[in-house]
Amino acid sequence: MSHAAVRQPRQSTASPETTESAESPTQRDSERSQRAPARSSDLALASAAAQAVRMAPGVVELSPGLYAPVATYGPGERVVGIVIHHSAPEQIVVEVHVALSESACEAAAKDAIVGKDATLETAPGDAERRDPIREIASHIRVAVREAVRSVAPQVFAQVDVFIDDLR
Repeated sequence: MSHAAVRQPRQSTASPETTESAESPTQRDSERSQRAPARSSDLALASAAAQAVRMAPGVVELSPGLYAPVATYGPGERVVGIVIHHSAPEQIVVEVHVALSESACEAAAKDAIVGKDATLETAPGDAERRDPIREIASHIRVAVREAVRSVAPQVFAQVDVFIDDLR
């Protein structure tokens, strides 16, 4: 007597309605990609942000952080001075650490003083609005938001700027 394996025919557990509407895995994947927008990699976002920060006026360099390393890491590389946090699916927080040029800050402060009309009285809040460090930080925020939008148009970016040093 031979030992032959006898296999029972596999019974389908799907009802007739589900077998008609069953999709192939590629159809399901394409539907998922249409529903959820593709997320850009953190490394691409950080690289774009770093390039924009380096071009901002008054920035000497991106800072590696004061107390802990500040960087975005990827396979085989890192972007120092930029950290990407995901606060929600379509929202990120970009943490930027920079060292500013002390001479650029002094020049901007002198321009603010010379630009004021001595005969006009200024409101107490005017000094804050003309603060050169705040202005440089504002330029950095705008540049980083534009850089993030160029890489991932659907993402809203909050930008936090940390001035780690003046050189």
